[in-house]
Amino acid sequence: MIIIGGLLYASFFIQPTVSGKALAPTFIDRRDHLYSIVSPSKDRIVVVGSKGKVLAFEQKSGTWEVTRGISGTQGHLQSIDAWDQKRLVVVGNDGVALHTEDGGQNWLKGAVPRSRISNKLIRVKAVKDGYAYAVGESNTFLATFDYGATWKRVLPEEDRALYGLDVSERKFVAVGEFGGIVISNDAGTTWTKPKPAVTAHLQGVAIGADGRMVAVGLNGAIVHSGDGGLTWHEVKTEITSHLYDVAWIGNEFIVCGDRAVLFASSDGEQWAPINRDTAVRQDFVWFTQVRGYSDGVLLAGSKVVIASQGKLTELSELLTKSNPPSTATKIK
Repeated sequence: MIIIGGLLYASFFIQPTVSGKALAPTFIDRRDHLYSIVSPSKDRIVVVGSKGKVLAFEQKSGTWEVTRGISGTQGHLQSIDAWDQKRLVVVGNDGVALHTEDGGQNWLKGAVPRSRISNKLIRVKAVKDGYAYAVGESNTFLATFDYGATWKRVLPEEDRALYGLDVSERKFVAVGEFGGIVISNDAGTTWTKPKPAVTAHLQGVAIGADGRMVAVGLNGAIVHSGDGGLTWHEVKTEITSHLYDVAWIGNEFIVCGDRAVLFASSDGEQWAPINRDTAVRQDFVWFTQVRGYSDGVLLAGSKVVIASQGKLTELSELLTKSNPPSTATKIK
């Protein structure tokens, strides 16, 4: 009874004290999924991801700062691209399409046609003069010609998903479920469906030089075309992890995926790892997008990374100052 009485006294009358400095706000939580990344300029990087998260990193006087934007949605934002430093576009779950005309201070909702099947938008590609294209579930291929204000459907609805796309001049290519590929050589007026080279779901595609194209997907799938997309064949490699994106950067294709996979190829046939940084190559690290940046590449996923000269650096490590979440960044 004496012991119990002592414990009751302590619980009522002894108050805990807290010492030490307050923790700084964390802008990138370990549970965050940051699916897409873009760099409108060398000193500005914007990432989007789960639960409507938008983060803008800016380099000022040699130091990096981060601000959190307010997207106005709790849905996952899947992809971001930019026309210039002021005008950006974002797409995501439930047909969300946002655009900004002031670098992200104010986000505006685009008018998007709804599908009777599913409305998840997965990838967006901005080109020039306010044109952009987006793909997603329900065989969705959308186009905007006014910087994301209004969108129209290019392909008819079907019960299949398109996960990745690339655009070069008047050539469009999109990839998706069960190795499916659709190609247009006249800016979307007519389309062809080449014979699939694999049955794996393809997640990303890139148009390279000299008629070469590469698409990547689950279970390490890589398919290559050397004739502008008319025919495709599977490329056998050592990669077994899921691959989520591929980009033509400089003079080579670069792929990324699960387990911090990062491989490169100049011809789409022979692939070699471009990084063996054991500090980042871990089973629980994954990358969903790769972008060219300065003298290296940017990677988004479970971590936001700058890869340069064989070294991977987390962007959070470069932050020397964190601003509080912006209340000026709004959606209309």
